[in-house]
This record gives sequence, C-alpha cells and structure tokens, in this order.
Amino acid sequence: MRNGFLTLSAFESLIQANPQLKRIELSNYGEILLNPDLLGILRCAHERGVSLTADNGVNFNTVSDELLEGLIRYELRSMTCSIDGASEETYALYRVNGSFSAVIENIRKLNKLKEAHLSEFPRLTWQFVVLGHNEHELPRAREMARALGMEFRAKLSWDPLFSPVRDEEFVRMELGAADRGDYQRRFGIDYARRCCFDLWRSPQINWDGTVLGCSRNFWGDFGANAFSDGLVVSVNSPGMRRARQMLLGKKPARTGIPCATCSTYSDMLTGGRWLTRSEVRSEQGLSIRDRCLAEVRKTPVYPTARRVYRFFKPRRPWSPRLTSGIYPLEIPLAPDEERGWRSQGVFSGSTERLFSFTCHASVLTKGTCPHPPHAHQEEEILLLFCGEADLTLVDGSQVPREEQQVHLQPGQFVYYPAGFAHTLRTTSEQPADYLMLKWFVDGGRAGCSLPHGLFEVAAQEGEPGAPGGFTTRMLFEGPTQYLRRLHCHATTLSAGRGYEPHEDAYDVVIVVLEGELETLGKKARPNDVIFYATGDPHGMYNPGPCAAKYLVFEFHGRQSGLKAWAAGKRWAPPVRRVARVLRIIGRS
Repeated sequence: MRNGFLTLSAFESLIQANPQLKRIELSNYGEILLNPDLLGILRCAHERGVSLTADNGVNFNTVSDELLEGLIRYELRSMTCSIDGASEETYALYRVNGSFSAVIENIRKLNKLKEAHLSEFPRLTWQFVVLGHNEHELPRAREMARALGMEFRAKLSWDPLFSPVRDEEFVRMELGAADRGDYQRRFGIDYARRCCFDLWRSPQINWDGTVLGCSRNFWGDFGANAFSDGLVVSVNSPGMRRARQMLLGKKPARTGIPCATCSTYSDMLTGGRWLTRSEVRSEQGLSIRDRCLAEVRKTPVYPTARRVYRFFKPRRPWSPRLTSGIYPLEIPLAPDEERGWRSQGVFSGSTERLFSFTCHASVLTKGTCPHPPHAHQEEEILLLFCGEADLTLVDGSQVPREEQQVHLQPGQFVYYPAGFAHTLRTTSEQPADYLMLKWFVDGGRAGCSLPHGLFEVAAQEGEPGAPGGFTTRMLFEGPTQYLRRLHCHATTLSAGRGYEPHEDAYDVVIVVLEGELETLGKKARPNDVIFYATGDPHGMYNPGPCAAKYLVFEFHGRQSGLKAWAAGKRWAPPVRRVARVLRIIGRS
C-alpha cells in the first residue's frame, strides 16, 4: 500500500466523529515511532479517554526522549517490540541496519521512566520471530525479556525460504510446530487464520483512511475510506460485507476483494475449512460462556453471590508490603530544565489495608504542566513545599463539566477523591516542589467519598502547659471511597518532649515541616517522610533546640470487625472453598 503517516488532524477528526471508540491499535506495517505527529496523537487520545496500543509491533530502534516520556504520560496501554535475536550479530541478520543494543537501551530508558512515574504502562512484550539463524538464542531471549519485565511471545516466520529452522524438533517443542507448513499439517488450519477475525473484531484502517480489513493485508483495499466516508459506513461497505460472507463460505470469491488473493483464504477454499459463526462470536467476546454469564447477572441470586465471593476472596496486594521507616527527601529538588518536570519516588507498596500505596515528590519549572486534566482510580493528596502553582480541578458530576482554577501556595495541600480530574501548572519563577500520596483498595464504597478540598497547614507554637508538650490542630476528617476514615492534623512538638511507643490500628504518614524528630531509632529532618505501618510500635521525641512541626495523615482501612473475626475461625477455610465455586460469577 501507499507509504505515509497518520496525521494528527485526521486522527482528531476520526475520534470526534466516533465518540463510541474506546480502544485503537496504532501499529501494523511500518514504524509508528517515526511518525512526527505521534506525540500529538497520544495526547489527543488520552484527553478523550481512548486507549491506545501498539501490539502489532514496533522495532524500537529510534525513539526520542520526549516520545518515551509521552508514551508514559499519555498512558499507551501496551506495546510489542519486535526483537528477533538476543545478540547484536543475530539481530542484524533479520532487522537489517537495526541495532540490538539501541533497542535494549531504549527499553531500559522506558522502564526507568515508568519507575519514576510509578506507572505500569505501557506493558511491554518481546516478540521473537523464530528463524534458523536465531533459534539457538530463543532461551536467552526469553530470559532477557523476563529480566526487563517484558512478556515473551515467539512466532513462526512468514517466509519458509528465508533462514528455515535447523532444529525442527526443538522449535516444535517451543512453538508447537517447526514452521507454518508444519503447523497446517499438524492442526489442519492456516497459521494466520486468526487474522481473518479482524474483519469483525478490529477492522484495520490504513494511515490515509483506506480500509484494509485485516492486519495481514498490504496489497489492496475494500473501496471505502474511513476519513471521507465515515468509520461505520466504511467498515461495513459492500466489499467488507462480501469478504465476511466469503470467509464464512456463504459467498464465492469476487474480483477486487483483497481476500480473494490471500493464501489463508485459498487454504479455506481448498480444504473447506471456513470460519464459523461460533468462532466469530468467540473472537468478539460473545462466547457461550459470556452469554451464559450475561443471563446469570439478571438473576436475583447474582448480587448475593458476588458479595459472598468478594467477602471471602484471598487478598492479593499489587506490590510488596511496606514497612515502617523514614524516607529522607531533599528539597528543593533539582529541576529538569529541558522537560520542565521531574519525579522522584519516595516509597511504593501495599499495606495491611491498602492494595496500593505510593508516595513521590516532583518538581515543575515555570509554566510547566505535567499532564492534561486526568482522573485515576487512586485517591490522592498533593502537598506543596515551595514555589506556587495553579490547580485545574474538573468536576465531572456537572454537565457540562465545570473547571475550577485554584492557586496553591507553599504549606497548602489538596485532596482529590478517586476519579476526580485535575492537573497543575507552575506560576512562580521558582520551580514548584510538591509531594504526592496515592492509594487504592480493590473494591470501594461509592457515594460516601470525602469531597475534594484545599487545606493549609496552620503555623502554631507549642504551649508549655499542653499535655506532653505538643499541640494539634485537626485539618479534616471523613470517610472516602477506600477508607473508613481519612484524618489529617498538624502537630507542634516542643523541644525535649515526646511520647512513648504505641501501636495504631491504621497506617500513618508524617511529613516533617520544621525542626527534628527522633523515631524508629533514627532522626527525621524537614521534608522527610515517615511511614508507620498498621500495628508497628512507634514513639516520637524532639531532640532539637526548637519546636518541631509536622503534618499527620491517618489512613483508617475499611476491614470490618466481622471479617477480622471470621478470618481466624476453623470454619473459614471450608467456607472459602465453597465460595470458590462462585468465582466465575464473582469475577464477571
């Protein structure tokens, strides 16, 4: 087909004209990372809530730092990297003029950025086309993929004449067949048969809007254009409807339909192995199981069964358990003058009551905005250390959506409920340094969330006559979607005063504002973050010559007393086993 790039204007027009779109696959033939409009396309999709993937493959040889940042900032969901070797010499035999070391270095850069952004996206897959000259590196490539945090997928070569496999038994054990001809002999169907389902599930559109139908087609189109004729009309054009009937064996081939000259269709024609409607429904997510589940959801027992499953299902934290500790933080952070934004992780993990709990600090230079207004499933607190910034808060409950601008100054912080759209932009000459806390629990209680709010840490001195030598001032308290209670207070602890170790039935985060604190056998200084895990004993002492001021956040989890009581009973395991029978219903 014709060479070219998808333009931002064409993509924007397509999205605007088709608000029903939720996911778009960007890659196929060619290298999408060379598209000069790709960053704008990612931004446009992110702002409109459309998920993008690049699962058909990129070679990842050439990619700018700005684009790497954009892949994470605008949340490309997944990406497949075509890496057909595990060494420079082997890789270059198939990917001519490519550099294996450049690809691996770009993957490592992306992983570091994902870690800095505390993001799981894009999820990466290593795709390995097995050939005669690289088959011996298949185990090494799989191990390298694991070390890089990538999924691994091996596939058979399109061309049996180019570097045919040498150890057929080894490749057959790894992939189920030695080549595509062997696959057809063993299983009775063409290896590329799955591509035919694209005509129903995800019709392919070329960069210029012409309809290609499937991801394999590069030699013809179906006579319609998604940009000029409309997406729905073009993917259901007479040519597309005829092709679907051909693949089902309902209509004979017709000249001008790309499928008529495809080897996969020729195999169907020769052997009479047509697609079936049940296969098509299954590929579209409409399998018999899915349809049965849809009927089960309508029954009166479904809500009760789902609640039983959720009550007894095993807890699976997203990340390792956090332990109590002091996390030093040097403020101001060194800004990134080129990008305007830099992030530094403080801690990330899970707790007894929180499936995911992260903390990071960021610095924004003047005029920089880290991302467009976005919403996420985590609840969040943002505390400004220095500089000034304007917050953009978007109330999605109003129609049309209302945007509110709030000026944030040092010592102020804001709370965002889950799903509340927001962003910020630095307005001062001095870069804005801020701390963020984000947490998530699997399954919250909608409708009981503390509203968003702006709060200020009150300056106060310790009162000599106050019990324990400290004074507190509550800033806010209330239930949230994920917490029974979120509590915050500011405390001033007089010099030489403190309190004895004790245990809390909730997680605690303390941000030191002024002075010094001694806890957990170490000293914490201004801007340091202290974390106390549920049930860990901890005390506090001010060893300095002046009063210490700090901010306290308490995260009271929602685990009920009944659930805690039931966990230790002898009958709990068999009840859980009974609940597993309802797993399919509960997860649906």
